Amino acid sequence: MLFISERLRGQRMAGRLLAMAEKEAKVRGCIGTYIDTVNPVARRTYERAGLECSAGSKILQAATISAG
Repeated sequence: MLFISERLRGQRMAGRLLAMAEKEAKVRGCIGTYIDTVNPVARRTYERAGLECSAGSKILQAATISAG
């Protein structure tokens, strides 16, 4: 689970944390991710990071972790 403390929000910490998680996932051989949120602010953060939203759903998914 990833969580940004309220006092650290608004400092682009979420984007950095997601990038670090993606990097670690690649090291571990992961090929995809699954994210579930009902928080609209978090949803926008995930979308800015390139994760896609399922139509009509509050579930966000990225089909694959980029190879680069």
